[in-house]
Amino acid sequence: QKVTAFEDDTIKGAQAVLLTFKKIGGETFPQATEAALDLATVFEGDLKGSAMMVGKALEDPVRGITALRRAGVSFTKDQQNVIKSLVETGEAAKAQAMILQEIQSQVGGAAKAVGATTAGQIEQLKNAAGDAAEAIGAELIPAFKMLADWIRTNLPGAGGFGIVGPATA
Repeated sequence: QKVTAFEDDTIKGAQAVLLTFKKIGGETFPQATEAALDLATVFEGDLKGSAMMVGKALEDPVRGITALRRAGVSFTKDQQNVIKSLVETGEAAKAQAMILQEIQSQVGGAAKAVGATTAGQIEQLKNAAGDAAEAIGAELIPAFKMLADWIRTNLPGAGGFGIVGPATA
């Protein structure tokens, strides 16, 4: 969030999507996250959708690169053959690395680059303000709950805060 225009909750949502793929290892996870951020930035797509696309490509490299190609990441015929061969010989991690390297070579750094622009920094400021509001709200909730409980207890006619007293004739 501090270097891109994406909000932390949005990034966490994308990472949650990536975590659903069993073949994305711990060392690959940060690169997969950056790849999703960069893809969503360049192709102006949904971050969760980009995370899903990266996750599928890493989970099943042979079929997954087809979706990446449709989205705009190009792979040469030789690269496709190497990826297929790596998967067939049990070296899926090398195929994953190759896919991430190709995404990096084509769109790598885009999310950070946009984050460094004036528009990106304005988004970062909005995101930080939203985080501050969430933190302040979380601190105030107990006090508001205590106030509500006090009103219910001490002002009998104030049931749901629409202060309604007994009907008078």
